[in-house]
Amino acid sequence: MGLQFMRTPAVASKAILELREVPGFDPDAAWGLIRTIFATNIGKSIFIERKHTKLSFVEAESWAEFVTGDQPVINLGKTERLQLLYPLCPTRALLLSIDQPSASVESRKITSDDVRRYNALMRGAAMQHVYAASEATLIQLFA
Repeated sequence: MGLQFMRTPAVASKAILELREVPGFDPDAAWGLIRTIFATNIGKSIFIERKHTKLSFVEAESWAEFVTGDQPVINLGKTERLQLLYPLCPTRALLLSIDQPSASVESRKITSDDVRRYNALMRGAAMQHVYAASEATLIQLFA
């Protein structure tokens, strides 16, 4: 999950822009190593917090579908906490939430409104590309 999050052009451009502030440092040259370190740290955090992590496999209603993009994993929790959304296929996605009272795994259906909300967040996180199984979903997303 950490690698899927860190490997994208959107994350790279934001991080490199911030790192340009460091005097005498070339973030473009160092990005490959930095990306690997950050991805490893995300994985380590997920592992360390595994006893407080909830995995939710969410399934879309039959007429709704998830989109993905060039940023396939997004953090819904922003900087306060880690809550990752990762669409697995058009009808299912994984929500990984840390800071839960205990570890758990669940599978549940979500409404088409929830899917649309997640898709809008996925569209907002994408730098250039958004992908869907059907043209109708893309038209709805960009309407």
